[in-house]
Amino acid sequence: MYVIVDNTLSLNMAKRSTSKHSQFVDDCGALDSSKGSTKRADFVLNESGEICFVEKYNGLYCRNRSNPDSVLYPLPHASQVHAVKRYYATLKHDTTYKKRVSWLSTISL
Repeated sequence: MYVIVDNTLSLNMAKRSTSKHSQFVDDCGALDSSKGSTKRADFVLNESGEICFVEKYNGLYCRNRSNPDSVLYPLPHASQVHAVKRYYATLKHDTTYKKRVSWLSTISL
């Protein structure tokens, strides 16, 4: 099952900018916050519109952090770098159920 949420004008974006937790309403039951996590992956769109995942290393965006020769040239402008964020949580009464929430955002540098 999946649900698409328009998070652009929501209170969640304001909460996240002040390091508070987002709220996603569902009726699944209580989630175990001690087993939850949020992951982030930065990406840019190349000239052909394909997604290129990048990592920031020493102030530069690279395709692969362990390879210094993978620096993107020209460096992307801040408005061109986006992030996909993923929130994971486990249901308290059934640990086999994993809640996954993903959203896209623009990086503010």
